[in-house]
Amino acid sequence: MSRLMTFVSSHPDDDNPDPSVESYSLHELRPVHTYPPQPITTSVHAYPPKPAALPNEDFAMSLYNPWETVRRPRDGDIDRPTKVLLKEVDQSARLRDNVHELQYSKHELLLRKRYAQRNANSQESEMQSVIDQYRQKLESLELKKVEAITSLEQQHHNKIVTLQSQIRQAQVAVSVSPPAWHLTGKKPIATCTNIIRYSPILDEDSDSPVDEEPQIAGSEYFTDVQRRDNKANVCELFKVMFHLTKDEDYMLYSGASREAVTSFIDGTGHGPDPLMLQWDITATHKSDWNQRATDILLSIYISMEEKNHWVLTCRATKFETRQKVTSTLLSDRKVTGKDDLPVWVYLNSIVETLGKDGMSSDESDVDDCEVQALRLKSMPWRADFSHEMKIVDAQRFAGAAIFTPRGSKPAKCLHNPKRESLQPAVAALPRAFYNPLWLSKQRSTFKVSNTKFQRMEIMVAHK
Repeated sequence: MSRLMTFVSSHPDDDNPDPSVESYSLHELRPVHTYPPQPITTSVHAYPPKPAALPNEDFAMSLYNPWETVRRPRDGDIDRPTKVLLKEVDQSARLRDNVHELQYSKHELLLRKRYAQRNANSQESEMQSVIDQYRQKLESLELKKVEAITSLEQQHHNKIVTLQSQIRQAQVAVSVSPPAWHLTGKKPIATCTNIIRYSPILDEDSDSPVDEEPQIAGSEYFTDVQRRDNKANVCELFKVMFHLTKDEDYMLYSGASREAVTSFIDGTGHGPDPLMLQWDITATHKSDWNQRATDILLSIYISMEEKNHWVLTCRATKFETRQKVTSTLLSDRKVTGKDDLPVWVYLNSIVETLGKDGMSSDESDVDDCEVQALRLKSMPWRADFSHEMKIVDAQRFAGAAIFTPRGSKPAKCLHNPKRESLQPAVAALPRAFYNPLWLSKQRSTFKVSNTKFQRMEIMVAHK
């Protein structure tokens, strides 16, 4: 078609074409009837001119598609760049917010870290202060412990030295001791007594059969009583050292820690602490730890014994004094051959047999003449030896400057039958030493010695 139009337009005879006929290029032609109608546009703006095709050149003919202009545009064709831009702006804003949030979180974390570091430094300084205080206290306790151990060892050493010195002095005194009457100076002790007559007392109990048991010396009774007193003193010591008073306390006692015992056995620990003494309850008394604890307790016991005067009680002192009086006078009578020798043998045997627990307790009092007197408490289980004890005490009162000054000051003794002593009865004494009425009320399990003892009646001249 294009070729035909070219041929027609380029014919030489057609110099004056009909003005009513217009010729256009095929690519410039517009369809006359279209639906829907198209807006009128100039060829200049709507279709820019293209170069004419050469005679021998093919060209592509583009036909108008009426449906192409009326196609509904899609959202993606028009708004795609806007949406992409908004999305990028939104993401940028989010990223900016995230960056701000991260910066704020970082700042907050830095503040928290700084606060935690400050608290850690403060706690570390406090802990260091506590550690320093504990170390100082531990050093002070160690120093006190060393001083206490040194003091206990020194006291123990002094005690041993004193006992050894006393033993040596006693041995020397026994080897070169003069007769007993030289203790009184120029005046013999015998002149201090007023015994004028004595005779044995005939009693049915005195005619008992021959001894079935050996006579027990007073020192053995004293040892048994002393053992009981020592047991009470040990209980008091345990109460002070371990704060144990009841059986429940002993059941709940934990003892020393395993680490402390192991370190002591290995030679790296200090061992039992005298200020906080503990037993190793997982071992026997033969263990090294318990042996050391026993030594510490023994040292403390000796010091407490000296401090509290546990051994030198009132009864013990009274027994020692009366024993010294009777033994001294008995030795004097054996040397001088006085007639009252049997009396002092009799009195000495009473004191020795009764022992410390057979001595009656007393209460200090002052009579109308302002002279100190002792009101004796009656012992319901014991036979009446008040007359014999008065003779011995009177001898001590008359020769107070002769005997030992240890103990209470010599005083008059007044018997008080209304006040009974709470001292328990001494078992295994001869029958003559018990009150018959009291003995008849006792059970058969109460032990009485079958040793024969002859009571004696002593008459004293009163001035």
